[in-house]
This record gives sequence, structure tokens and C-alpha cells, in this order.
Amino acid sequence: MLSDIRINGSASEAVIDIEGVIGVPEQTQFLEPGGRVATYARFAEALVAAVQAPRVVVNIRSAGGDVNDALLIFDALQGLGAEVVTRCYGYVASAATVIAQAASPGCREISSNAFYLIHCSESAAEGNARSLAAAKELLD
Repeated sequence: MLSDIRINGSASEAVIDIEGVIGVPEQTQFLEPGGRVATYARFAEALVAAVQAPRVVVNIRSAGGDVNDALLIFDALQGLGAEVVTRCYGYVASAATVIAQAASPGCREISSNAFYLIHCSESAAEGNARSLAAAKELLD
């Protein structure tokens, strides 16, 4: 699935569509720049249109991806000062669920036909006992 972030705005409401892989998937990281990937950098560029709206609706359909990009998008949405509504459709999993948590209280919506997947953190580590213990602590 190709990924993209689109924003449609008006004076009272901005709508953000997040679809596909969050961050840069490993298989496309060396391709031409400007590919359709829902990265934080692309999100930040598009977010300018939503800054003035008092209400932001975020439609999410993604199997997840890079949690670092998801956390940056989460922080950006939380920092808007607007009411944030997150709407989950289809398959919403892993890092995409982190973005969904940026909703204002009572404004998190999930379609009755959505598949919402939260899993335990995963990582790979190597090094000495101290660095492996730190990796374990981070995962815990």
C-alpha cells in the first residue's frame, strides 16, 4: 500500500488523512526522495494548513511503521491547541495506534469494522551486558 498524508482545511475544521506505512519502510529507504511515505517530515509540512483550525479530524488507516515518527506526529497533534478527533478505519496497528492516542478526551473513534492492533514492543540489540540490560529496560 502506498502511503500519504493529505490535509483539507477550512476555517473551522482541518481534516488529515494518514494512510499506509508510518515512517520510512526499510524496503524503500534508498529509493528516490519524495516517495509517498507518511513520515513526520511530510506531516509537519502538511500541518501548516491545520494550525489555525479549532478542530482537527485525523483519519487513520495504517498497519503501523516507525514508532519514532508516530511519536513525533502524536506530539505535533497534541501541541496544536485544537480539539483533535482521531478516526480509525480498516486496519490500524502498531505505530498507527500511537497516533490515534493523540485525540482529545472523548474524541477517539474506531469504525465498527476496524481492526485495531496493539502489540508488545519489539527490538533488536547487541553489545555488552550493560547495553543489553538498557535495551531490556527500554522494552519493559
